[in-house]
Amino acid sequence: MSRANDQAVDSVYDMIAPDSAILASTTASGAMVYGAISIVEDSGVEIYAAQRVPHSWSDKDNSLWTQRVSSRYCPAPADTATWQTYTVIDPAP
Repeated sequence: MSRANDQAVDSVYDMIAPDSAILASTTASGAMVYGAISIVEDSGVEIYAAQRVPHSWSDKDNSLWTQRVSSRYCPAPADTATWQTYTVIDPAP
């Protein structure tokens, strides 16, 4: 998730702690939502809002043409009670 602060600079925050896991059903009702994709272009950073964003660029020094498709997906359950999250807790020393 990205939130803009007062200086108009985006900051990225984890929605779930890095040492956590989600247990969710693939048959649960809900929707798949997508976040914006940022791509560095010659004119600056371009932000695209789409399910899949294609991008290609050339490497003239090595005679290569590279292509990539980016997607930032996140399942959004209709009922959040169907999800369970687990976090690793360090035992007391």
